[in-house]
Order: sequence, then C-alpha cells, then structure tokens
Amino acid sequence: MEAVEFPQLTDEMLAAGKRTINPEERERPACFSVLTRDVIRRWAYAIGDGNPLWLDDEYAKGTRWGAILSPPTFPETAVRGPIFNPLRATRAAAGAPVAPPSNLPGQTSSRGGGFPGLAGLQVGREFTFYAPVRVNEEIRGMQRVVAIVDSEGRTHDDCIDGEANVDAALAAAIEECAARKTRIAIQTFDIKVYSKRNGKLLMRCFHHMGRFARGIPLAESKYRDVPEPYYTQEMMDNLVRQHEQEYLRGPEVRYWEDVKVGEELPGTVKGPHTPNDYILYHASFGGLFDVTDRLKYLMMKRFPGTVGIDPKTNVPDFPISMHLDEFFYKAMGYPRGFDGSMQRISWFGHLLTNWMGDDAFLQKLAIFHHRPLFLYDMMWLHGRVVSKDERNSAVDLELWSENQRGEPVSHGTARVLLQNRANRPLPFADYG
Repeated sequence: MEAVEFPQLTDEMLAAGKRTINPEERERPACFSVLTRDVIRRWAYAIGDGNPLWLDDEYAKGTRWGAILSPPTFPETAVRGPIFNPLRATRAAAGAPVAPPSNLPGQTSSRGGGFPGLAGLQVGREFTFYAPVRVNEEIRGMQRVVAIVDSEGRTHDDCIDGEANVDAALAAAIEECAARKTRIAIQTFDIKVYSKRNGKLLMRCFHHMGRFARGIPLAESKYRDVPEPYYTQEMMDNLVRQHEQEYLRGPEVRYWEDVKVGEELPGTVKGPHTPNDYILYHASFGGLFDVTDRLKYLMMKRFPGTVGIDPKTNVPDFPISMHLDEFFYKAMGYPRGFDGSMQRISWFGHLLTNWMGDDAFLQKLAIFHHRPLFLYDMMWLHGRVVSKDERNSAVDLELWSENQRGEPVSHGTARVLLQNRANRPLPFADYG
C-alpha cells in the first residue's frame, strides 16, 4: 500500500479563507428547523441529561416557563443542515452526459476557502443566550465567517469581530492538535439563531475550528502513549453510583443572595465514551455531511475537497469519519476515535442547569478544549463561583474537566442569572 500524501496548509489556502470573511450574514440550512418534543428528547438523551424540564410536559407546565424547554445549546442545529441540496443534482438518462449542477432561486455557489483536505477540529464555542427556547419553536440560523487566523502570526485583517476570542481558540487548537509543531489556521464562524415566529434573536455563538494538515505519524504524536483504559467491575459499580447520585436542583429556587464566591458545583460524570455514545450524539445534532448513498456520492462529486479515501479499501468518506474510523483518526495522530465537541460543550450546560434550577437562566457559556476525549475515556465536569453581580442578579463561574488519568480535557466560563429576594427583574428576554 502506497503512503498517502495529504494537503498542507498553505499561504494560498489562508488567502482563500480570508476572502470568505464577511460582515454580512447568510442563512444556513437547518438540521432541525422545528424543535419538537421528539427532537428535544433525542438531544437530551444524546447528552445524558434527564432533566424533566426538557422531557416531561406536565412537569414543565408547572414551571415559570409553562412548557418544555430546549437544553440551551441545542438550537445551534439551525445551522447544522447538510451543505448539499439534492434538488440541485440533475438525473441523467443512461449513457447521457451529466449536466452540471445549477443553483436554485436564492442560492449562490460556494466561494471556496473551506480548507479542502485538511483536518478540522472544533476547538471551542462561545455562546450568548438571549431567551429561553420553548418546545415547537421554529428557528432559522444565520452565519458568517469573522476570522481566519494563522498560527504563524496575526495580521490586521484576520478578524472582523473583537468579541470573538480567537487567541484562546488558537491556543486550544495548538494544545489539542496531535502534532508537536505544525501550522494551524483558526476559522471562526459567527452564528445567530432567530425565532421564525417573531424574528427575535435567541442565541449567538462564535464557533472556532482549527484547520491543519493530516498525516501526523502516530510515532510523533503527543498522544502516542495514551493507553486504552480498562475498568474493573468495582470501578463500573462506582460510576453507576455517581450517576444515581447526580445533583438536580429542579424546582427549588436558587437565590442569588445564597450563593457564595468560591462555592463549588456538584460535579457531573460522563462516559466511558463509547462509539454508540458518539453515534447517538451525531444523529441527534446533525452535521454538514449528513447524507448517504446517492446523495453522498453526488455531494462528493460536487465538493471533492471534502473527501478522504482509505487506501486499504479505496472507499471515500467525509471527514466526520475521523471520530470512529481508524484510517481517519490515525491520520490526525490519534490512537483511537474521539468525541464530538458540541456534545462535550453541552455536558457543561448539563452541569450548570442541574445546579442553577428551573427558575434561573444560563446567559453565557464559553468552552475551549485541551485535548480529545478518546473513546472509552471518562470525564468529570466541575465548576466554581468566581464572582457575583448584584445589579444583574448574576454569578460568574469557572469551569473545567479532567479524564480518568487526571489530564485536563476542557475549560471555560459561564454566567448564570439567578432569582433574587428583592424581586429585581432578570436581564433576559422571554418571548413565551
């Protein structure tokens, strides 16, 4: 079998990427455009979150919201639909030449700049939540590229939005990438999710991607010596006990006045993370490459830069396979498959909503990653109150997690708005 040559990150790629930076938002296809009970339930199951506020109609009707809510991060599915529209693929008679794809009304062609052939790691997200999202909300997502940052040096034109923490994203990508030294580009998307019902902004997210060349030899990888874990029955029994004892504040109001700086949140455990756990997450959240069979191969023909080919089988597949397929994850220098970023970030949402209770509102959540959570690893999530803001009835928290080897996995911050005994209104919108 011949050695596989992978594309490298070049000046030309970065220049093409910078041409996609745009102050104008563009609408994106949704994976789930209506957040029904069924899709909310699937997402709650996919992140292991049994909060009845997401799952139980009667329970939710008795809360201040009056209906089931979506877990906070889930509405980002408004921009998670496949990038390929099958209606643009013309069917040809046997033996006839295939016509080139054409645009439907209102559609434009890709401007390129997608870093074809490179690996892509979702290294962090920064959320701001503006309103609770109730069951059956119809959503639309808008997106723009706001930054293309080169690890070899910042330039004056590499970011058009100062709110995006691209320096933290670059530091995370350098740390999480298996190569000890390689060129990395940060590609940052500004995502906004709106209610179709009233046009109001529900959520904003800076989504940071790390782009770098595949072909990282495992022998030279930071992760070459990561062992595959083995858990004794005693360890597994202890894990079940931790799940049984998971803290859930629920209907008991947590008042701002009762929270102390330095207070630690009851921890949450996740894993061991199995292939089935990843599959459930991906099927519940959606993605840009969620097509198969005829649609898959027509999409590959239209976007050949998205394709990787396993030389053992000569079968092409999309880069999402890197999470489970040996050829793809080893090409990134990883000894095993690994988790999905959005699932891990949403686990921090689970930690926070368990602690804050039904009457509070998660206003901000920013998470960056240190390393992958490899298959069969575990993760413990923690949080600590670091400051309080009386005027906004808010508490600020630091967040962190580690795996079963005690290694840091992710870190971040959050802001939670809590009810107060003075009945001051909380600074968020409620369109219910």
